[in-house]
Amino acid sequence: MKGLSTTDKINKLIKEATLDPRHDLPRVAIIVTNSSETLYSGSGGTSHLPPLGSPTDGAPPITIDSVFQMASATKLITTIAALQIVDQGFATLDEDLRERMPDLHAAKLLKGFRESDDEAILEEITVPITLRQLLSHSAGFTYSWGPDNQAKYQKKYKIPTLHEPESNRKSITAIPLAQIPGTHWQYSTGIDWAGFFVEQVSGMLLDEYFEKHIFGPLGIKDLTFYKPDDVINLVYRQDPTSEESPIPTFVPREHFPMFPSPDFLMGGGGLFGSPSSYIKILRALLAGGKTPSGFVLLKDDTVAEMFKPNLHLEAQLDDMAAGATHDNNPWMRGRLRKRSDRKGSTGDSEERCTLNLFPQGDKVVHFAGVDSLELIGSSTLPRTSHSWCGPIFSLTLSNFSSISGKKWSP
Repeated sequence: MKGLSTTDKINKLIKEATLDPRHDLPRVAIIVTNSSETLYSGSGGTSHLPPLGSPTDGAPPITIDSVFQMASATKLITTIAALQIVDQGFATLDEDLRERMPDLHAAKLLKGFRESDDEAILEEITVPITLRQLLSHSAGFTYSWGPDNQAKYQKKYKIPTLHEPESNRKSITAIPLAQIPGTHWQYSTGIDWAGFFVEQVSGMLLDEYFEKHIFGPLGIKDLTFYKPDDVINLVYRQDPTSEESPIPTFVPREHFPMFPSPDFLMGGGGLFGSPSSYIKILRALLAGGKTPSGFVLLKDDTVAEMFKPNLHLEAQLDDMAAGATHDNNPWMRGRLRKRSDRKGSTGDSEERCTLNLFPQGDKVVHFAGVDSLELIGSSTLPRTSHSWCGPIFSLTLSNFSSISGKKWSP
């Protein structure tokens, strides 16, 4: 590719990588920005992969304006909303939120199950639960696919999971803690709790708050909790050892089912939207929380706080390292490296991080990116595992020093 510009080289690589969407990359859309302008944008592949056996020629192309299921990339936006509440003086990062949230005050610690009758052993929480803990996944909560006891509790007491039609706020608030707050790290529903806190303090539903205080001022029109008709479908890599597919083949896959309602909007994973919209949020953060129009997304000191290490205990750092290698957590496998790189920051410990913000000396670098490509375990998962490739946003605004990310040089 001698003689080509950097942009041409990237475009050529994307085109080559997506020529065979069944066996290479089904799709990719990338945007890179600094604090003031887009440095690169490009895309390749098809927006909707036809069913297996159908030709892929003629399928609509992917673009940076295509709408994806954002999943946990929602966490960054909820984090911003919570930090806006702090900026406005209505809360602090380190106050005990149990005094302000009845559901949080009622939360218990699950110690296990009695041998005699298999009933849950629950203990009172006697330490504070703070916004800083909720935003850094250190408040003691988890997802139902985390510790076995939490999954058993949810099934035993018939609490609907987040992806069932019957899901509601109790799918989060009725699940007991797995750890004492502030002692461990566990990828969790903490930022969903933070979303509930934003709703309580503001008196607004989460989508209303986002629209008034984030999306509207930034000129974002396509981020929504309600699944659009034109959302890009996920694709799934079939088991390469199956009789139906002797070599790895991507096939369409349904989205993670979400059932939003006015009283249950998931701040931890419920949004849909486009890379071209999401990059506006990253650009504002790179500019210290401000836009050229004068809109202040966050105070510059608050943005700086997002990048400071907030996980300091050995147990928390060990938890993050274990999450990178645990067989039951392929999303995190291989993303964390040596101990010196594992220090979390306020906000989401986003597992889908391959490109974006990275440290440069003692400062945050000038570039951010939205990368809608995700290949999970394409070379690291056991051959008997299923992995999937989905059009998920890739970002690092928190715990970025913990993530093994590629450094982008436009």
